[in-house]
Amino acid sequence: SRRVSPGALPPPNLTRTSRSVALPGACDAQKFPATDFVWQKPGADGGEWVASTQARGLFLTVDEVPCPMTGIAFTTGGWPSMRLQFEECPRKTAVEVPLVQADGKGVKLVHWMCKVSNQVDPLLCAQAAANLVPQDPTKASPSQELLDLSMLAEAGSRGATRMQVYNDCYENLDWFIVNTPIGVEHGEFDMLLSLQKALAPSFRSNVHVQASVVVETVCTPNCEGKMLPECYRRDYSATPTGQVGVQEFMDTMGRPEVKPWAQGLVAVFFVIGALMAVGILRLLVAPAKLPERKIKSVAVSYHDVPNASHTFFGR
Repeated sequence: SRRVSPGALPPPNLTRTSRSVALPGACDAQKFPATDFVWQKPGADGGEWVASTQARGLFLTVDEVPCPMTGIAFTTGGWPSMRLQFEECPRKTAVEVPLVQADGKGVKLVHWMCKVSNQVDPLLCAQAAANLVPQDPTKASPSQELLDLSMLAEAGSRGATRMQVYNDCYENLDWFIVNTPIGVEHGEFDMLLSLQKALAPSFRSNVHVQASVVVETVCTPNCEGKMLPECYRRDYSATPTGQVGVQEFMDTMGRPEVKPWAQGLVAVFFVIGALMAVGILRLLVAPAKLPERKIKSVAVSYHDVPNASHTFFGR
């Protein structure tokens, strides 16, 4: 992963904001069995906990365009968070939610993570449990078959920040950050931190990617199909269709992948216009008239008669 430093942070064009965002399938735990996920063990330098899937149990729909979830990741740098990955969207997309320790009932993650990772490396959870103080081997038990993401749907109904990232060097992407963290079961949070520490990378990249970021606030329906009243929802009934407004045209021309072509096109039209202007000016400006030459006198000499000539004077 790379840290993105926004070079420009424009507001969203209101004619192109998200009309609807949803996570169909998030409320059915039966769609997330551990056997449908494959843990991608990081190398010796460490990395995030990432499990890929081809089960297509969860979809992200933006403006009714669906794309399947392709993986689940848990961060190992900084404060823990869970990230759903959608690599088959028109733009690669991630939905991230912060994780905190729940005061009461919370989402159960760790035993499901151990169930998935044990298929590749049975020692990961055992070592993480051994690093706990006091040690508790039962927390490494791979006993959870299904993952319940209904709390993620509930948190998303309270609002999320969508960031559309544009960059010349890397593939453009969409990043949703859920504004409300979800609580992890009280007895599992310390084990989650231990797993995070066991996989933490030995070094952190200092690469900063300059990008243009378009930010907007969206909401996803919860398991009851509801969202909080304060979620921003716009009435699009009066929005003209089939027309491109001036602001939308300017936003499109300002995108990093379009801007060089737009500048080149403007330069070509400028040169053509300058050549046409020069030609028109030449047609409009009359050529300067030369002064009229007048004949003042004409002398006629006769070669047969020496010293004989006649002179005619003009006006």
